[in-house]
Amino acid sequence: MKIINTKTSDYVVDASFVGNFFLPDGKSTEVLLYFQKFQNAQVRFFAPELLHSEFINLLRSAVLSKRISVTEAESFYNLFANFHIYIEKLSYLEVLQVGSEKKISCYDASYVWLAQSLGIPLLTLDEKLQKLIV
Repeated sequence: MKIINTKTSDYVVDASFVGNFFLPDGKSTEVLLYFQKFQNAQVRFFAPELLHSEFINLLRSAVLSKRISVTEAESFYNLFANFHIYIEKLSYLEVLQVGSEKKISCYDASYVWLAQSLGIPLLTLDEKLQKLIV
């Protein structure tokens, strides 16, 4: 994971980052440190509206691959839903421009656009996106 500005206390988070915290086969040390700061109100997390859909899809995939049970997925979603992540509206035409320019999906472009528009770093475990934020 690469961070542009380590002095900030605000970050955009994507589904790969959030999923790593919740799923038992994740648990990156760096992700755990950011979530510890988040839970201690030392940092704030922001995300586009689609984070909930992407996270629930990530949980569905984990259930289908038998990495977690449906009960665990429901529990993880309930915990996630109670986290105070600031959900931001998108400028869809600008997301389209970012996706086209950077040749990435509009889902990924949503996170990149939000980080750029808020002027804060994006926390992601997606290697393709990490290369875009260097």
